[in-house]
Amino acid sequence: MSSGISHKFQNSVIRVLTAFDESSPGPMTVSAITKADPAVATVNSTTVLGSTGDYGVVKLSSVEGMTELEDAVIVVKVVNATTLTLLGVNSSGYGTFSGTALAAPGDMSRWCEVTSFNRAGGSAAEIDNTDVCSVAVETIRGLKDNGSITADFKFAPETAIQLAIKDFDDSGDLTAINYSPPGGAWSRWAIGYISTTSETGQTNQRWNGSLSFRVTGPIIQETA
Repeated sequence: MSSGISHKFQNSVIRVLTAFDESSPGPMTVSAITKADPAVATVNSTTVLGSTGDYGVVKLSSVEGMTELEDAVIVVKVVNATTLTLLGVNSSGYGTFSGTALAAPGDMSRWCEVTSFNRAGGSAAEIDNTDVCSVAVETIRGLKDNGSITADFKFAPETAIQLAIKDFDDSGDLTAINYSPPGGAWSRWAIGYISTTSETGQTNQRWNGSLSFRVTGPIIQETA
């Protein structure tokens, strides 16, 4: 009998971003963003995202000074009642935050129609490092490519989640996926955009859909 750890796919929790909350209580007001790796933001209240240690997604807007973060979609971790860590954001070389910004919390909904899920990482970039003294081609590793997520699902285009997927596909805007096994032994977050969608059906079978989600930036894994 194997002694290794394993996690069932059945009853896993897969959540997708359906919208950014612009209604009451609406976006959080940001009063400070540090120049650090990772960046840390001070907001009026983190209640809409949960308790200390919880994770979520926000979209920044009306950013004064640190304009590199305008319209950025970011995975965040709640540090306390007024502080968020902007995960995967190294703002050390960004402009200096000089006023205010808004952070709209993302609404994450569980997607139960999923039948299969796969993230295939891409190959890291290769940088040619060959010179006149080389005896063979030499390369050094460039940036990591976190690839794409593909999902197959029961096609039901009238549901709220699949309508949201269509909206993000039509707009090309960044969205998010969060996935974890039963019991939440681990949880991962990905930011990206919908690159393809399709559906298929035939006699004596149901309609099935599929999508491809291009990951941009790092995969964020929740930590205690």
